[in-house]
Amino acid sequence: MNRKKTVYIGALILLAILAVLVMGSKRQKPEYDAGNDRKQNTGHDKEYRTEDYPERYKNQLQIIFGENYIIGEKETIIVEEEDCDCGYHTDGYEYDQWNISYQDQDGQNFTQILNNRMSLESQQLSWLNNHLRQYYTQKYLIDFFEDGTFERVSTGEDLGRTYCSVRIGSTVGGYTSDEKEEYDRIQKAGREYKEQLLRQLQDEEKMLHLSEVDYEDIFNCFPVKIGFHLSLDDGELTGTEKEEFEKAVEKRVLEMIQSLKQETNDTCNLRIQVCSANGHCDLYDGARDWRYFILQGERIYPEDLFDGFEWQLFYTYEGIYW
Repeated sequence: MNRKKTVYIGALILLAILAVLVMGSKRQKPEYDAGNDRKQNTGHDKEYRTEDYPERYKNQLQIIFGENYIIGEKETIIVEEEDCDCGYHTDGYEYDQWNISYQDQDGQNFTQILNNRMSLESQQLSWLNNHLRQYYTQKYLIDFFEDGTFERVSTGEDLGRTYCSVRIGSTVGGYTSDEKEEYDRIQKAGREYKEQLLRQLQDEEKMLHLSEVDYEDIFNCFPVKIGFHLSLDDGELTGTEKEEFEKAVEKRVLEMIQSLKQETNDTCNLRIQVCSANGHCDLYDGARDWRYFILQGERIYPEDLFDGFEWQLFYTYEGIYW
């Protein structure tokens, strides 16, 4: 074997070793077992799904939605039996659901879905999440920006290209190998907080009052994080026209942040991402996207743009909620 070939092979081996070492320290995604997750999602169906929830929880629904809430007709949902090549099986079943309409103190209309396949306390958390998402979408996307600023603004749970998301509680995403023990501790604390919150929501004196949500104080009542993904509708713009459009939106986004800070008395937690054509085009300054992180009303600059904000949020509320 000649010298050049020997050096070449040696270099390949060295590169392979370095790649393994680097991958060992890279941020990993949490392990996820789809089969177990699906089983958990259907684990308590039989316990509830034959009950007339509007009648059983008449008093509780009045507490949650106020005296003037309106409940729609019952709709029966049929879930087909399902088999998977992996060995997973679930029997088919039916359950009932009802639309509930109500207003908040400002007169904004909301709609929630009540079903009899989940406990009332777990649905309260989902309703709070949906309520806040509807509120912030309407006030800070639809009403705050000019029509045509963004692509496909979504007001529902199905995410469009531009949407608002809400998370209540604590979770962190990826982790490096040396963070695994701390990651597990954080996830455990988040689960225990949720379990504690669900137990509280079984008590009528501690149930949510969605018709009376105090938006100024909501971040003091729950560890809430609001996320905005903003896809600019400017994929066909170029040059000066693109720059002027994006600068105007950039200024308006900063105004939106300031308005949210004022509304919440500098207690809000925000994660905002702005991109052009859903990330298919660079912004006028050459950036792929702009990101803004607000923690308890203060802008922060986490080193890890993917997970750093979530880790800092956990530590900020440690000793308060978990």
